[in-house]
Amino acid sequence: MKKQSYATGEVILRQGDPGDSLSILRRGRVRILLSGDSGLSEQVACVAPGDFFGEMSLLTGEKRNATAVATEETDCYTLAKADLVALLRERPALAEEISAMLVDRQAGLAAVREKLGEALERQRAQQNHRDLLGRIKSYFGIH
Repeated sequence: MKKQSYATGEVILRQGDPGDSLSILRRGRVRILLSGDSGLSEQVACVAPGDFFGEMSLLTGEKRNATAVATEETDCYTLAKADLVALLRERPALAEEISAMLVDRQAGLAAVREKLGEALERQRAQQNHRDLLGRIKSYFGIH
């Protein structure tokens, strides 16, 4: 594994980027943020030393589905795909344990995505209301 250090506020992983590694937090704290189509972000987790993040891209080949930001001076160890292959060959049961954890994390992300979608709909409704109100006032000469 490779050790990497990050300053407070530094982005470790960015949603939408490709990824073939996971990070294990050694020191510090990391916020995991999910952004919706509206640009709104919601914190889905706060990672503490001993926790890991970024695993979904590593295990599925998909793009990063969240952004990880250091909230203080942070040290992480990065586990790349090649390293994980060797580990899974050595301990095949580990794949079962990891997949169970991923199901829980995916459920949490789905709930946040739904919440962000609802927030976007509320924003659109408020904007429509303001637009209509402005047109009505303009038409009737009301200020």
